[in-house]
Amino acid sequence: MCGIVYVKNLKDSKSVGVAVECLYNAQKDRGQNGFGFVGLNKKELDFQHYTQEEDCFKRIAKMQYDEVLFHHRFPTSTVNRIEACHPFKIEMDKSKYYFIHNGVVSNSKELRAEHLSLDKKYISDNGTDFNDSEALAFDFIRTLTNRQSKMRAKGSITFVCLETDLKNNAKNLYFYSDGYNDLKMVKNDRVFSLTSEGDGKAINKNKLFCFDYKTRTINKNKWKTAGDFYSQYDNCGGYSKNHYKGGYQTSFTSYTKKEIGFKDNYDNQYSFWADDDLMSLRFEYENEIDVLRHYGGSSLDKNSLTEDLREVEAELRFRGLL
Repeated sequence: MCGIVYVKNLKDSKSVGVAVECLYNAQKDRGQNGFGFVGLNKKELDFQHYTQEEDCFKRIAKMQYDEVLFHHRFPTSTVNRIEACHPFKIEMDKSKYYFIHNGVVSNSKELRAEHLSLDKKYISDNGTDFNDSEALAFDFIRTLTNRQSKMRAKGSITFVCLETDLKNNAKNLYFYSDGYNDLKMVKNDRVFSLTSEGDGKAINKNKLFCFDYKTRTINKNKWKTAGDFYSQYDNCGGYSKNHYKGGYQTSFTSYTKKEIGFKDNYDNQYSFWADDDLMSLRFEYENEIDVLRHYGGSSLDKNSLTEDLREVEAELRFRGLL
């Protein structure tokens, strides 16, 4: 779960910095462990990453942008480090793309292997882990530029992608939601904004929207990713469900209260998982709970993660692995 904020002043060149910060504050529980943005005005494009909130908003306030694409992170595949923060910048076909994502990519390891075979290097890859969103960025842009016929990513996928020319002139803004994580849009004669929460109408799912900077119009086309995240898990990062919305598509094994330790006849979803994957998931949950304890976070996230961890440990005990 991460947060997306995009604001463009359509009326004049006044700064949108205050609006960006207000929209962030309204949804900041979605992530406070990694920040990044692209800021634009008539003079320049500014591309920045931060691990600390205060440093990020000092820069936004100082530079007076009339357009900002902003991301705040709740890490699910790496710890909070600069290289893993959004946006991800990719150059292809005489364009630059700045990509931000909310969700989890379940087949990111497969995508990474494919991209490495094409000599594509991930800025977030430190040899131990990488940000699954960067795999999605390459997958989307390769599809957009007709290097492949369709996207291969599987996951809960909501994204915004800014395209500029090589001189940093904005050309198109692409945005998409598969419906698992909303993207709210507001557009009138004064402002155009996209947010994960707050005012606005959720955009239609499975449609790729494109804001054309020349005509200032929005077009949409049918667009679908490769599959549903909820039926899969990748042990390089991510969870077996989206904690913000919930929902499963798995077979279940019933346990008694004594076996699970906290619920009568609780359905454990992990009975079909391989031992190694289950141990990896336990490690992921423990890490995320530690992050929440250290940096703070919503009680909803903490409770959900703790409950899921106990389910995993119950299955491991059932198998004699704990």
